Amino acid sequence: MLKKRKPIRPSTSRADIYVTRERRRFSSHLRRARKLLFERNYPFITIHGLGAAIQHAISLANAVKASLGGQVTMEVSTDTVTLFDDIIPKNDTDDISTQMRQNSAIHIQM
Repeated sequence: MLKKRKPIRPSTSRADIYVTRERRRFSSHLRRARKLLFERNYPFITIHGLGAAIQHAISLANAVKASLGGQVTMEVSTDTVTLFDDIIPKNDTDDISTQMRQNSAIHIQM
């Protein structure tokens, strides 16, 4: 059995928004981004997406920019993140092993 560990994240600030593949959270992420930029006067926010969530992060950044009338600029960077998975054997006599894999990530600063 393969058990995927959560990615290791650096310490985050309130200005970091981590996007997942869940589309139902899109509107709450959009509201939060607008609130941070205009109500709380953060100088910038950073939207992060990993793997399959990259497209959702790009969509969110474009929606934030469109909802603010293009008043914000975007600075995009990509990255490769190392992820770890635990391989749990079917029988109890074997040891648990760990495998490493790479995944793409995007960071959009607005």
